[in-house]
Order: sequence, then C-alpha cells, then structure tokens
Amino acid sequence: MFKQTWVKFSPTLAPVLGFPRVPVHGKPADGFKHTFLQFPAADEPEIIETDVVIVGSGCGGSVAAKNLAEAGHKVLVLDKSYHYTSNHFPMNFNEAFNSMFESGGAVVTDDGSMAVLAGSTWGGGGTVNWSAALQTQGFVREEWAKNGLPFFTSMEFQNCLDRVSERMGVDVEHIKHNKTNRFILEGARRLGYAAKTVPQNTGHTEHYCGYCTLGCHSTGKKGPTETFLADAATAGATFIEGFRANKILFTDTKDGQVASGVEGVWTSRDAYLGRSGATAVTRNVTIKAKRVVVSCGTLQSPLLLLRSGLKNPQIGRNLHLHPVAIAGAVLDEEFRPWEGAALTTVVNELENLDNQGHGVKIEALSMVPAAFLPLFPWRNGLDYKLWVQKLPRMAGLIMLARDRGTGRVYPDPGDGRIRIDYAVSPTDRKHIVEGIIASAKMAYVSGAKEFHTSWREVPPFIRPVESDAEDTEGANNAALQAWIAEVRRKKPLDPERTMFASAHQMGTCRMGKSPRTSVVDSDCQVWGTRGLYVVDASVFPSASGVNPMLTNMAIADRASRNLARSMRRGDQNFHARL
Repeated sequence: MFKQTWVKFSPTLAPVLGFPRVPVHGKPADGFKHTFLQFPAADEPEIIETDVVIVGSGCGGSVAAKNLAEAGHKVLVLDKSYHYTSNHFPMNFNEAFNSMFESGGAVVTDDGSMAVLAGSTWGGGGTVNWSAALQTQGFVREEWAKNGLPFFTSMEFQNCLDRVSERMGVDVEHIKHNKTNRFILEGARRLGYAAKTVPQNTGHTEHYCGYCTLGCHSTGKKGPTETFLADAATAGATFIEGFRANKILFTDTKDGQVASGVEGVWTSRDAYLGRSGATAVTRNVTIKAKRVVVSCGTLQSPLLLLRSGLKNPQIGRNLHLHPVAIAGAVLDEEFRPWEGAALTTVVNELENLDNQGHGVKIEALSMVPAAFLPLFPWRNGLDYKLWVQKLPRMAGLIMLARDRGTGRVYPDPGDGRIRIDYAVSPTDRKHIVEGIIASAKMAYVSGAKEFHTSWREVPPFIRPVESDAEDTEGANNAALQAWIAEVRRKKPLDPERTMFASAHQMGTCRMGKSPRTSVVDSDCQVWGTRGLYVVDASVFPSASGVNPMLTNMAIADRASRNLARSMRRGDQNFHARL
C-alpha cells in the first residue's frame, strides 16, 4: 500500500527519474466523439426498450455491438465506468488507476500474493492494454476443439480472428522496437532461444509511445473506442456510461427462463466530470430487451449472473490469470524504458515445459513507474530508493505462465465486491522459476549489471566486476551459475515471499458442451436460459496462453453474427437446453 501510494502521489519521483508528464513521442489527436444518454432526476425508474442490451463496452461487447447494430438491430451498450476523451490522456498515475482500472487497480487475490489489473473504463481492457495482438495458438485451439468445441479449429474461427485483426490494423511491419525489446531480442539471439515480434493493433502505422496504460493520447492504438464502438455508433447504437447493472431480468415461460432486460442504477458525472458530488444525478433505470449480452469481463460477469439468481455451480469457477513474476535488469547506459511501445517481442522457448502446452513466455512490460516499481520487494527505505532511482537504466521483463492451476471469483459476503480465490499452483511456480533463470541468462549475456525480481527470498544478482573484462563464458559464468543454483534450491516462488501480477483474466463463465462443466454453450448462450449470452474472456475454456484480446474478439464476432442471424430469422428456438 505504501509503495503504491508513494509512486502515484510523490511530487518528486518523476522529475528525479526524468520521467516526463506526457510522452516525448507521438502527437495528440482527437478520437471518435462518443455520446451518451442522460436522464433527469426523478423518483420513478427510467424505462428504455431496445432489441439488444449489451452490458460492458470492452473487447467482447464492442465487437458484438458493431455486428448487431450493423445487422439492423436496435442496440444499447451499458458500462459502469466512464468515457474519457483522448485529450485527457495520458492521465497522471493516480487519476489513471482510479478512473480506468477495476477498484482503482487495487484488486488482489485472497492470499495477497497477486495484484490483478483489469480495465474498467469505456472500451474496457482495450483502452489500457499494451497493444499486443497475438492470435490464438494452434495447440490451444486443438485443446479446445478436443473438448467438444470443434469450431476453434475451423476456418470460420480463423476468419473471425482475421476480421477483427484487420479492423484494428494489426501487423508487425510498422513496429519500431524500443531499447527494452531490442535487449530481449538480442539476449534470446545470443542464447539461441526462439523469439518473435508481437503484432500490434495500431492501424498499420508506427506507434512509438509507451504510455498506453495511462490512456493513448495519439489514438494510434486502435482499441474498441476507435474501432468497434465507433462503428456501432455510426450504425445507430446508443450508449450509457455510469450504469451499474444490478441484475438481469427474466420472464418465465413454459420453456423456461427468458432474459428480458437489465435493471440497474445510473450515476451521472458531476460538474467536474467525476462520479460523486452534489451535482451528480442518480436514477434507477430498467432496460427491456429481446436479448441480453453480458460482457462485464472475467471478474464481473459471473457476479452479475449470480446476482441475477442463476445457480449453475460452474459460475465463477475455472479462473485463469496468466500469473507473472517480474524482473528488472539494470544496465550502464540510459534506456528510458517508458519510451516506445511496451510489448513488441516474445520469447517462446519455454512455452511447453510439460509437453501439454503449459510453460512460460518472456516479454517486456509497461515501464511507467506506477505499473512497475511497486511490484518489487521492500527491504528497507534506502534499499528501495536506490533501486527506484535506477529505473532510467532498466529493462523490465515478465515471465508469464499459461497456468494449469485454476481459482474462482465470488462476491464478498459483506458488500458484494469482487473476491478472488487463487493461488499460483506448484507446477506453474516451477515453470515461472525456469523463466526467471532464462531471463537472467538473457540479461547477463546482453550486458546487464544487476538482475532484480519480485521474489523477495532471492537476492538480486550483481555482476562481478571481473566479468567486465572480455567475456568468453557468457551464461556459464561461475557467479551467475551459483546464483541460478541458489534459485533452484529455494522453495519455488513461495507465495508469501513473492509478488505476482495478472493482466489477463479468463474462464469464469467457461464455454463447453455440458452445463455440468461449463456456463455457456458453443454459441456463448448461458445454459438453462433463452436469450442470455456472455461474450468476453470469461468464456475461454482454459487459459489462452497469449494476450486474450484477439481470442476474445473473435469469439464475440462469431457469437454475435450467429445471434444477428437468429434474430433476423425470428428464431424462437434459441435456448441452450440443460
């Protein structure tokens, strides 16, 4: 708590580091002009009728909104968070986390070992992610297909991936690697590790910024606000911000429950564009709809289903988080690692350590101070400040596990807020340790002087002075090998001594072929209901192993196109049977 507070609010930290308030690279630009419904104060509920109501404006919900609106249906998109125009970006550290992340960026697992960053703003995670746009890998698609979902290995699914990629201008041709990503690529080359460039959703243009966690001021990142939500608005969709969905409404019929709308509370902005104060208006709102699409994200979608009275015991379970440990390599030269696109390379050498598709990827990460520095151990005040002041000379790395272990999301019994029951499994911790060792080798052969991790029990590796002479040993250096041996002797990443992080949440409304093991069917319709769908990363059958944006969007693309066709036919037999 102290580290977060100090990094976000210190008036001297950024000047001491030389971290500028706005990016050196990139020019400010105006984004799409989104407009939102407003309601006067009144005691009685506001009632709105529509064809489709979509709860959530993130990656899945935005694609569904575009497809359904362009198919001629009346679409209303709701979000509990608010829209900020590009001239608000990049925000200050405290403003960004409070305005654009779930619970102010302070969500942690019940055991306190993992910080969980989830976007909560207009456009969802697509507004604050790092532009990485990797398609679902073949071995993951095969795994999902073998579990009763054959469309994942079909050309239809590939077409969906390609369609959403093209709309966002995903490619690798216009990428300019910053120093950190070049450092990773060079380390991988010197060790013979498999590595590649990560495609970016930047509209087929160069996007050399690095501040995307705080909002994209140039609109160069083509996330939902600049693509799918803009298309939906052009096609006639309407939007409401500041709407907390309390529950889904159902109508009972002889064939079972039919989703018929959403009930919630709308809160306007106050005079300062905030969410509280005497000038804010609060109003109960009821949305009546023919179809309800839930796209609140992996953390919130299961809570909405549970608040609405659904009893499937799979709701909230099968949570995957892609746990990561973090490392910082300190060099002699100034890197200014916050400059340039955050994540443009990935090392795949260790992605299949168990021969079942589970292992680790090594990547760069956002190096804005508030997203990086608080994750490292506090040993004492002087030690931490000496570490922090080295940030301009650092390269940051993450070791991201495609987790075999799972957890669950559930509502707090007292106030209903998100609770996360998840502990990184021993297998996944062993995989991450191998990633740490590989990262240390890469850092060493590329000239790093120090190598720090978010694992408190392991002291930093400090390069011996004598190794600065002509180095013929490389990663065989005796001091480095002794440090690696010490790492392997430790209990692997003891959760009480390690700070993990997660930026990818998946699986709490899992897709499958039976309600005994899943929450939605292959069309993303909730088992045991009619007209209720979930389209976000919560429907992933297991961890994707890559940044989930494109997989999420492709699933939403297929599901919403199928839904549009069924509505056009007037199909009444659209329920997922138990």
